[in-house]
Amino acid sequence: MTPDLSPATALALLALDPALGGAVFWGADGWALEPWAAALAALRGPEARVLRLPLDAGPAQILGGLDLAASLRTGRRVPRPGLLATHDGGVLWLPDPDLLPAETIGPLTTALRQGAVQLERDGVSTRLPARLLLLTTAAPGAPPRYPALLAQAGLWVPATGALYADPPGDLAAWVAEARTHLPVITPAEHQIAALAAVALRLGVPGLRTDYIAARAARAAAALAGRAIVDDADLELAVALVLAPRATLNPAEAPEPPPPPAAEPPAPEPASGDQETAAPPPEDSPAPDSAPGPTAQADRLIAAQAAALPPNLLPAARSRPSRNARGAAGAGRAAGERVLLPARHGRPGPAHAREHRPPGADLDFAATWEAAILRHLTNRPAGQRELAHEANGHLRLQTSDLRWRTPQAPAGVLFVLAVDASGSMVRNRLGAAKGAALLLLERAYRHRDRVALIAVRGSAAQVLLPPTRSLVRARRLLDSLPAGGGTPLASALAQSWDLAARAALTGYTHSMLVLLTDGRANVPLAAPATPDAIAAEVEALASRWATLAATGQGGALVIDTRLRYLGAGAAPALARALGGRYLYLPQATAQDVGRAAEATARTLGWRGAAG
Repeated sequence: MTPDLSPATALALLALDPALGGAVFWGADGWALEPWAAALAALRGPEARVLRLPLDAGPAQILGGLDLAASLRTGRRVPRPGLLATHDGGVLWLPDPDLLPAETIGPLTTALRQGAVQLERDGVSTRLPARLLLLTTAAPGAPPRYPALLAQAGLWVPATGALYADPPGDLAAWVAEARTHLPVITPAEHQIAALAAVALRLGVPGLRTDYIAARAARAAAALAGRAIVDDADLELAVALVLAPRATLNPAEAPEPPPPPAAEPPAPEPASGDQETAAPPPEDSPAPDSAPGPTAQADRLIAAQAAALPPNLLPAARSRPSRNARGAAGAGRAAGERVLLPARHGRPGPAHAREHRPPGADLDFAATWEAAILRHLTNRPAGQRELAHEANGHLRLQTSDLRWRTPQAPAGVLFVLAVDASGSMVRNRLGAAKGAALLLLERAYRHRDRVALIAVRGSAAQVLLPPTRSLVRARRLLDSLPAGGGTPLASALAQSWDLAARAALTGYTHSMLVLLTDGRANVPLAAPATPDAIAAEVEALASRWATLAATGQGGALVIDTRLRYLGAGAAPALARALGGRYLYLPQATAQDVGRAAEATARTLGWRGAAG
């Protein structure tokens, strides 16, 4: 029987046993998880809430720090809980974990693993509970940027059509009934050994996955209303916990160690002895009737052979181990150079200086915080009042001054949207892929990022999320889908969303590069009539025009139509975007890359030699 891998089953398992940590829906749109995150929070209890981390949230906002107001009132250091602690017992929903700043990944991963925040800053030392379940997404076929973070979610669930529908209304009753069965269920030792054997055969690293798989099987039995774990529960645990983490084909796995040698049989009693061995009863079970772990593992692997994700195996096999990368590199993908978004386009860290450094601005919050900490440290014993200085007010000293020096601005986010339908599709796809790789080759110099959107089918698809990794881009762009309609409105909406998110991470300049003939025939939300579709595209394009007017956005429309097809809509689209128009029916990767760079120079985002 095929295991039930629906999102409702995953949520029910998490609600039954929060020790499973969370769920990663691979191949899903992260924003489709919003109603499911709310449903999971409701299953956890009336006080549970959903936390979606702001992309610009730093460690202080996530973990907490010193509560200045309370410290001033009480005369002692009072901790201020961060977002994780204030949402204790809730759900952490991350629509796109790759967009999180790298500096927050380590503290966030540690908090999820420990279920608590260990606050050690500003003279505060305390531990605050932060027991959250993680709901997020991952792209199949590529190693995640932050594998240590995703490892905190025990379940990996393939995206299905049910994910894009509303959660079923009977989840609460289903979970409530299953909770009555859960306390009496314990997997048998041979079942736990079989799960460990499956993990070994699939090359799943670590002991925690064996533990999570056993707990998932136990919760699955409770959901089914059984008092014992059976093979169906083990198959579900393998499908949700072990198979998605496979790094080996079962045929390539090492042979299991041989069983220990049997003890020599006891000598038979002599013929004159009074006692003789009694034969076993006819209805007694054979000594080896319990299924062996190896045989049971073979059955589980055979049952889940179709569930093994072949596109994840090469990517998982190529991942460097945690020990090889070190703790500092646990959050980055293989071959990717990670630069912290906080280092580009944001103010730098505050420094204590008596005199203003060149180009620096006074950080008022950090300055007053330093003054308050100095007062709390130096006040006489037993004194609770704030001020022991003149007129009952706290005075600043030169040693309290904190300065921030703005650091180098970030580069440009290039969003390449390629029309993957109609004529000339092969030429357009090749040019877009090559241009993305060319721009990424220069990304390190300018600190640029590149994204690629396929405009095809019923909705545009982000094939390459914003990245600076040339290795990652080559892996994700090996094959580009083609065919179907032209959902131009969807592409404009998704490109705008990428630009808005990039702005939160310091990338204040975004350029849309469209390779299209300008003819849209699939609406986003408007009626499917030519006039309604055209009006919808124009309304969405006007947002880019507004951004271009502020100097933070730009657009380039590369018209790939053939002249004999008649007057095209691409020039009108370029005008609506407030951008530049080029007619290049046989555009090459070099043409597109040079045009994008030239447009950036025209907008003043590049030097003359940039």
